[in-house]
Amino acid sequence: MTLRRFAFAAIVLWSPSPAQALPPEARKAGFSKLVFSDDFSVLDLSPDGGGNHRWFNGLWQRGPVNPKQFELMNGFVRLKTHVEPRRIVMTTALTTMPRTKGSSTTFRYGYFEARLRFSPGPYAWPAFWLLSEQRPKIDDKAMKSRWCEIDIFEGGRATHFQGTVHDWRDFKSTSNANQHFLLPAPIDKSQWNNYGMLWTPRTISWFFNGRLLGSAPTPVVCKQQSLFIIIGAQKRQNGPAQEVLDVDWVHVYR
Repeated sequence: MTLRRFAFAAIVLWSPSPAQALPPEARKAGFSKLVFSDDFSVLDLSPDGGGNHRWFNGLWQRGPVNPKQFELMNGFVRLKTHVEPRRIVMTTALTTMPRTKGSSTTFRYGYFEARLRFSPGPYAWPAFWLLSEQRPKIDDKAMKSRWCEIDIFEGGRATHFQGTVHDWRDFKSTSNANQHFLLPAPIDKSQWNNYGMLWTPRTISWFFNGRLLGSAPTPVVCKQQSLFIIIGAQKRQNGPAQEVLDVDWVHVYR
């Protein structure tokens, strides 16, 4: 696990707040150290895609969005969808991987959790996921490439939780298909909920508000690569309204 190239190795110098209390899921796996935490009292977002920052604007293949699409509220950050003049829907994303030279934050194994709420409409497509640090370096026209992707949560269905692990080989996923875990009750998407994922060398497991929903075997490639965090607000094409994703906090335990 590479943590900002040790840029903030002393990140935990305080007693955890109630929101930062060690989750039982992390404790059972032996992941007791809070190695990454952002409660968004401030937003440390790189202004130019590089440098030594906690967050960076946008994915490498789509480019940054207007910084105004990120709005620091009272204790949380709001991500707002963005539409280009040609009606191409862009992803408004916070990532821990710089677009240019900078200090990245990557992980291998751990318990990942975020407290989120988002637009309740049918066009919202929020995402909280991890991607291999090798992926931005791969030429999309190249073959014989392989990388890991773990989707902690994506989509806007009220009755199901969608979490997936991908073993991408030559741009085809050879691992499990999208997992739609049936929830005991529909999600009230306009309210805060906790979305979590436990990643170990053996299994990847998904949690909703502390409840285990399901697990999948950890692909070999996900044991060999380090991954960075992506949190994104986007909407289904032709959605008529702006969609938002609110992020209260993000925590990672190792």
